[in-house]
Amino acid sequence: GFLSGMPLLPGLLKQAREGLSCYLNLLYKVFKMGDNDEHKNDAEGTLFENYNFLLRDYNAKLKISKNDSNRLKKRKSIADQDSNIGTETSEDDKKSKTLEESELEREVHGLNSVITHVVLKQLLALEPALLKPHLEDLYPHLVELAVCGSRDTRALLKDLLLKIFESNILIISP
Repeated sequence: GFLSGMPLLPGLLKQAREGLSCYLNLLYKVFKMGDNDEHKNDAEGTLFENYNFLLRDYNAKLKISKNDSNRLKKRKSIADQDSNIGTETSEDDKKSKTLEESELEREVHGLNSVITHVVLKQLLALEPALLKPHLEDLYPHLVELAVCGSRDTRALLKDLLLKIFESNILIISP
């Protein structure tokens, strides 16, 4: 595309992140304060579908990012060995891989703020009875989130998991 030559996109990720945060906040408010059961049920379904999607997507991108980081380290050591032999990687290959990796890193960083400041905080604010019906779907994604690099995310996740275990609402299916 015409923006592919730019090292940074002009605020598009920030706009998408802010829009997503607003959308989740509105769904959460309708779910928590909805007087109409139909609207409340619709908001609940949509809200938890979005939570599941975001957590699954974030965890997948985090894995890819970590794998790319490991591959980059391996590639660098191989390139160092090849430079001793005389083999070179083209500059275009290096730039495209670096651009893809930096774009993925920015996307993971942007999603991290939505996960931390919106999803986890909203889940923490829910009463256990409202959280219980959705744990079967959410729990695997929450456990996988424990390996993320953000200290804030891990701290909120710890509080959420403690809340789940302390309130005895975790139900493990046989």
